[in-house]
Order: sequence, then C-alpha cells, then structure tokens
Amino acid sequence: MNNTNKEVLIITYDMIPYSYSWGGCQRMYYLASHLSQKGYSVSVFSCKKRDFNNYGKVVRFNNKSLEIRNKRLNNILLSMGKKKTGKSLVNNKETKIKLYCKAKQIGRNQLVNLLKKIDNILFNEPSVFAAIFSRGWSRTNYKVIKEYIEVNQISNVIISVPPFGMLEIGKMLKKEDENLNIIYDYRDPWNLWNNGNFFTRRLEKDYLKYASYLICTNQNLKRDMEEKFNLPKEMCKVVANGYSFESWEDVNELNNKQSNYPEMIITYVGSINLVPYGYRNISNLLGAYRRILKEGKKIKLKFVGVSNINTSYALDIKREFGDSIELIENVDNNISYEYMMESNLLLLLHTAEDNSSRYIISGKLYDYIKAGKPILSIGTNFGIHSEIINSEKLGISVENNPDSIYSNINYLYQLWLKNELGKARLFSSNETPKFSREEQYKTYLEILE
Repeated sequence: MNNTNKEVLIITYDMIPYSYSWGGCQRMYYLASHLSQKGYSVSVFSCKKRDFNNYGKVVRFNNKSLEIRNKRLNNILLSMGKKKTGKSLVNNKETKIKLYCKAKQIGRNQLVNLLKKIDNILFNEPSVFAAIFSRGWSRTNYKVIKEYIEVNQISNVIISVPPFGMLEIGKMLKKEDENLNIIYDYRDPWNLWNNGNFFTRRLEKDYLKYASYLICTNQNLKRDMEEKFNLPKEMCKVVANGYSFESWEDVNELNNKQSNYPEMIITYVGSINLVPYGYRNISNLLGAYRRILKEGKKIKLKFVGVSNINTSYALDIKREFGDSIELIENVDNNISYEYMMESNLLLLLHTAEDNSSRYIISGKLYDYIKAGKPILSIGTNFGIHSEIINSEKLGISVENNPDSIYSNINYLYQLWLKNELGKARLFSSNETPKFSREEQYKTYLEILE
C-alpha cells in the first residue's frame, strides 16, 4: 500500500499491564515497539482488566487501556481470577449449610457447562466467554476509537485476534470509512482449528470481507485461509512471531555456554500447566522418563514457566521423581534465556490430537532456534513443529508415545555421552537472523508504506 501516513492504531484484547499472560500480548507489543523505532506514531488500544504487570518490559508507544463500558459485564471481567477471601460457607460446621452450598455449587457448575456449550456453538472461540467480553468491549468503545482515528487522521488499523470478537470493530470501522486500511492479524486460526459450524464459519467469512490484509503466523494458515474463504493471494501475508533480536542482545555472551552439569539437561521453557491431558500433556513423556531413570541414565528434566506448581499433580511429580525433575515458576525473559543456554536439549510440546498442530507454533520455538541448542519436539509428525524442525535440521521430532519418546531420548543421550550432540542439529547459525521478529516485520513495513 502506498501510504505516507505514519500513524498506526493497533487494537488488541490483551496488552501490558492488563494481560493475563505475557504470551497473550507479546506479538503486538513487539510489533508496536518495532514500528515506533521505525518512525511510526503507534497507539495501542486494549481491554482494561485487573492490573497484572509489565513483565519487565518498557512501553515505547501510546498505550491506552479501555474498560468495557457495560457495568455488569465489566464487573464480571474484573472479578475473574480474584482470590476469594474470608471463610467459605462450605466450611461451616453446620451440615445443612454444607449440603446447601454443595448443591448450589453443583447447580452452578451445570449452568456454566451449559453456557460453555452454547458459547461454543455461537462463537467457537478458543477461550470460553471471550467472544462476549471482546464483542462487549468492541461495541461499547467503538465511538471512542472512531473519534480517535478521525482526530489523529489514522489510516492504518491493525486488529489482533483471538479473541475473534475483536473483528467486530474492524467491520464497524470499515463500514464507516471504506478508505481505512484494516489489517487482521491472526495469531491463531478460528474455524480452521475447531472446524466450527455453519454459523461461525459464516461469521468469519463476513468479517473477512472488511479486511484489506490478513496476516498469518505461518504458511499453513495462510494457504488454508485462502482456500477455505476464497481469499486473494495478494491479501494474505505471513509474519511469523520470531525471536526478538533486541531481547537477546544482553545474553549473546552466553551463546557458547555449555552445560557443566553431570547430567544431560532437557529443558522446557514457556508457560505450561502440568496436567495429564490437553495440548501439552506430559504423561507419555513421564512414562518414557521413568524407564530411562530405571536404567540409570543421567538425564534431568526441567520445566520453566510452570503455572500450577503447587497443585496435587505437580506435587505428585516432585514426590515421584525428586531431584530428577525441576519445576520452576514463571521467570523473566533474560532468565529464561539463561535456562536455555545452560541446557543440552530444548523441549517442545504440542500433544493435541487434532488439526491445531498444523497451525500452532510455540513462540519459544524461535527463541530455541536463537539459543542454538538441539530441539526435541513431541507431538505429531504432520504438525508444523515437525515440518520446521525437520526441514531446517533443528533437532528431532517424535510422535507422542512412550516408546518413540524413549528411543529418541536414548539416541540423544548416546550422542551426549560422546560429546556429539551437535549431530542432532545441523542448522547453520548464519541463517538464524531470518527467524528474528525484526526480519519478519519487513512485511508489515511494506504493507504500511
């Protein structure tokens, strides 16, 4: 697009400090920061929730957080995640009150489950009720955002999804001003992932009519969106997440650091909920690891970024494996990089048995590439993790079953004993910059200029 306007508005549900996780806002944070460095005047509008934190980041752009302008809906949003204080009625000694509270909770759970099913049918969002909050935010803040665009003569609007209810505001803005350059940035797929239904696919198709560009995080998503919704190829672009060159500058001196531990260290870095189900199910990995430890092999597992470290499942893991598994809570970026550099192998997990593996790329994959260590990816052989790791010779991709995991870790262990782990990663470090965010953002600069 030939455009001399240097004003850019980014609309996203999550942005620091009002984000439930760093992962939910980092893509737009880095994009806004990069565009600011390139001379753009960048404003970011996001949903104001409870005050969380800045995750150690400095904001270099105009950051505006707006509440949902519906008191009841906003109160529900602000209450989410709050810790309960005081004594619960369930703990009251009177049996009648106990039974009443239990029955009430069962009824509440049944109602919530019913609402979840309805929500999934109507919206098919990755997160339950996100559609309601994001649409409520879009509709109640539309006039404020429209006025801001007019006053500041903004012609480029980037809308980050999910939640996909945020596309509502793109549609409203484009209907008011057809000259606006509306850019939808898909961090994850919508109906390609969970297939959805006639209604949600039709809803997505309708929203896409108002987009000037669709930005996808990988070629699989781009290709399937073009085919599924008959989109012109020139409309769809790929901007991968990538690693942040700037963030890695302070740890470059660690690039040649090797683990001095007497064990081979396998480390997972990134937000993870340790549970025996879901798309990061560690059950099969633990099954293989039990077998490895019984054979006396010197291997240690580390999980950095565990969000449920004090739950019964996580505590059971610690009791069973002791010092052979280390569980570490969330750390800032620089410390996470140090954990990577001190490891022998870096672990990726995407164990869901659905087509999400075709589209979902862990943000940490790119940091793993920058760290220069072999990658062990556990998931499906048809997933995009497997495609990238095998084509770029970054490590080994294995099916999520105990035998496959065991045999491949054993193979890597034998290489480690011979000091030959480098054979598992033949990717040239000279090619690493192509995976940086800064390199990926050249596509955005072409679109905006």
